[in-house]
Amino acid sequence: MYLRKITLLTLSLALLRLYSCTNKPTVISGSFDQDVDFVLLSNAEVDICHEAFLDTIFLDNKINLELKLDLKEDRFFILRIPGGSKSGFNQELILPIQAGGRYRITLQEDHQYIVSGTNQEGIHNYQTILNYRPESFQWNIFKSDSLSREEVIEKRKQEELDLFKNLLEEKKITSSFYTLIENDRNCFYAFASAWLYSWEVLRILRNRHDNYDEAKMAEIVDTLTGIYEKHKPDDNNLMKSPQWKHYALFMYIRIYRQYLYKEVNTNNVEALLSREHIPFWFEQIKESFRGKALEAALALLLYEEGGLKGCGELSIPYYNYFLEQFPQSPYLKYFKNQMEETVAFYKDKDFDPSVHFVEPRDSINTFQELLALFRGKRLYVDVWATWCGPCRMQFEFNDLLRPILQRNNIKSLYILTNSDDKQTNTWEGLIKTYNLRGYHFRANKAFLEDLKRIYSTDNDALNPEGKRYFLIPWYMLIDEEGNIVDKHFKKPSELVKDTLAIF
Repeated sequence: MYLRKITLLTLSLALLRLYSCTNKPTVISGSFDQDVDFVLLSNAEVDICHEAFLDTIFLDNKINLELKLDLKEDRFFILRIPGGSKSGFNQELILPIQAGGRYRITLQEDHQYIVSGTNQEGIHNYQTILNYRPESFQWNIFKSDSLSREEVIEKRKQEELDLFKNLLEEKKITSSFYTLIENDRNCFYAFASAWLYSWEVLRILRNRHDNYDEAKMAEIVDTLTGIYEKHKPDDNNLMKSPQWKHYALFMYIRIYRQYLYKEVNTNNVEALLSREHIPFWFEQIKESFRGKALEAALALLLYEEGGLKGCGELSIPYYNYFLEQFPQSPYLKYFKNQMEETVAFYKDKDFDPSVHFVEPRDSINTFQELLALFRGKRLYVDVWATWCGPCRMQFEFNDLLRPILQRNNIKSLYILTNSDDKQTNTWEGLIKTYNLRGYHFRANKAFLEDLKRIYSTDNDALNPEGKRYFLIPWYMLIDEEGNIVDKHFKKPSELVKDTLAIF
């Protein structure tokens, strides 16, 4: 009986120590120069590591950072430190953090940050292999004369993991930290593989010629299917990786699923990622994800594509669905205001008196027929589409552009190239959001063909199949007689650089 009591006591003490370790606060501290008023840090309440979901942390006395977090499991954090007037730098760190660990961030003289504390050698190794942004990644590293792509990818992944296996064997990192890194590397290299194969599919779609292409594409799609079956996009372990959004939402939902379930061909492949496909993406997310993965995927969709500057009224049903499914979600604060603003806007669609719609659109089939309505007016023509990101970026300069046009007695004429009436609400929402004062015309199909003819008159703009096209955003300057003075005129960002712009 005495021995049994001793055994139970020993077991109780062991469990108490285990409980105490796993429930210790995670501490992140640091000291910065006087120019740093605040840092941006991942929200510990959300399940993914993404730059959309950062919180502002103000420093004590503008110098000291001291955070105590109640983490239940290991995870990645983004720490963004704004540059000050002295240093002029802006540093972003991706930190693999162990629950209950202690970390200190210090600034070196060369403006580089180092992290000390729990698993610090593992954190240092991770900074050396970090592949955070696809746009800055060197994809040619996967080319080899002697190895297949799959062999190159596997070799690189294992070489990186060996760095951490050695530290694990030397007991310089914990097993849970190693598992966090392993899942991250699995996510990244699954993404890298999917990226390379998916762009091969897109290249074939853009230049489809014969049956060989069809056979090659079927082979590639089978390979992609194998990647997604091995590394499931809704795996909660992969979700922790900073690469998860690129892998699960971009490569899987927007490329792979869309190719499988929609008629993607040479003619529509360029619009594959346009916002007009948000209903499809939403349905595929609902079908593909559950629980935490569904909440995170929908939150990212609403943050990036919802609101007046996104899909406008089209995004409201998805917002309502999110509220119904996740009413207490920690993601809500990052897009609730933009969505509530959108809901309010579509209850009151009154436009600024200076916004004029040109009708009837169906009876205006050529550019000259449209210009005939504006004889006596000089025009700055902006050809755009609701799905065009660069078009929207140029709208940001409108407040600076407007006085320049007024000074030169020029009116704005916006020509929308969307021919689908389903986009009417998005069109109107963007007009109000960006305060696009002036005249608005929505092109029909005949009008679009006339624009292609005008655009390609002197530069033979033809696609590989010999069809005419035009690129947007596209700007033209028109005189009082309806003549095209400059068919490829300056964009707003260029015009506002010169406050005394002369036309």
